[in-house]
Formats: sequence, C-alpha cells, structure tokens
Amino acid sequence: DDITERKNAERKNAERKKQLEKLNITKDKFFSIIAHDLKNPMANLVSFVDLLLEDYDCFDDVERKNIIEVLYTDASRTLSLLENLLGWSLAQSGGLQADPEKLDISEIVTENIKLFFVSAGKKNIKVVNNIPNLQEVFADRKMVDAVIRNLLSNAIKFTENGTISFSSVVKGEKLQISVVDTGRGMKKKVVDNLFKIEESNSQDGTYGEKGTGIGLHLVKEFLKLNSGEISVESTPEKGSTFTVSLPL
Repeated sequence: DDITERKNAERKNAERKKQLEKLNITKDKFFSIIAHDLKNPMANLVSFVDLLLEDYDCFDDVERKNIIEVLYTDASRTLSLLENLLGWSLAQSGGLQADPEKLDISEIVTENIKLFFVSAGKKNIKVVNNIPNLQEVFADRKMVDAVIRNLLSNAIKFTENGTISFSSVVKGEKLQISVVDTGRGMKKKVVDNLFKIEESNSQDGTYGEKGTGIGLHLVKEFLKLNSGEISVESTPEKGSTFTVSLPL
C-alpha cells in the first residue's frame, strides 16, 4: 500500500510539473506577443499619424490616401490580433464558456467572405462557398465566427492568384467543414508543430504579412469548447486543407 501511494504521489507530482511547464510556456508566449507583436504595429501607427500631422501639406491627395490605407491595414491587423489574444487568454484561464445554439454555417461563411472581400481581391484570390444553405451545427456563434474568420484570414495570407473554397460533409453526428486553398502550403514538420504552443510557427505571408500563430491556437481552443476538432493536410507549393468538425 505504501509503495502504491508513493507511486500515485509521484505520478500526480509529475502531472503538476507538466501542467506548470505548459502554463509557463503559455505565459511566455502571451508576454512575447504583447511585447513585440502588439508594440511594433502600434509604434508604426503612431509614426504614420505623426507624419500626417507634421507634414500634411507636403503630401498630395494620392499620397495621403496611400498613408491612410497603410494605417487602416495596420489597425485592422492589430485589432484582430488583440481580439485573438483576449479570446485565447480567456480560454486558457477557463473564463470562457460556450453558449451553443443552432447555427447556419453557410450563412456565417458567407458573412466572413464579405468581410475579406477587399483583402482577397487585392491578391487576386477567388473565395467560394460550396456549403449548402441551412446546413446547421450546434455551437457558440461568436466562437464559430472566430474560427471561420481565422481560417479564412490564414488562407488569404498564404495564397496569391488562387482560390479558397469552403465545403462540408456530414460524418456521423458531426459536420465536417473544409477550407481548401491553393496557396504556399507547408512542410510536414511545420504541420506537425502547428498547434504546439512551445513551437514558433509564425511565417510571413505572400505579401510579407506578419503573424504570431495565435489565431490557430484560438481556433483549437474554441473548437474544444464546442466539442469540435481540427485537422490539417498540406503540400508545399500546392496548398492546404483545414478541416473542422462541429456537432450537428
């Protein structure tokens, strides 16, 4: 009995140690994003605004419009990162609960395609929704919206002069939703480490877009809270397929 108790205690201590190590990695990742990936774009925004304030009359209308477009792009990316960071931190702390309801997944996909219409158009990307109308899942609307938004944003980031398509298929009691792009693709090593918080998976997009990889971690957390899953298949220079499953 003493030996069994000692082994159980050792096992519990090992589990606690593993959990603490994971928490430390998560904390370090969190602070590194705040220190670097939020600080830099904010500094850029301040610099461009200062440029406009100090030398406004030195620019013509076309130049001013170009500066405003850069400001808008940087502000949008920073806001998206901040939203992902807050959602991820809440999920990590256990302060986020899913509030599931019946959702028309095709409607949510269509809304997000409209949201990214301009950014996709700039890279000559055709985005297609092949999910039938009234294809329902039972999940939290805000979380599913964030999942679709992040997967579409990610596909656009690594695609140029290509296509991104959404499709779905019923498998048992779940709906599988696939996001297929004809973009850059990934090597197997990158795919294997994609959802490991301790690994740095950030890569620049086809237009040099910066990223932190936090969006995919948020996707995984939100799917977990909704009894869902995610899988990835990818081939370098041919594209990637992200497949998520959600309860019907």
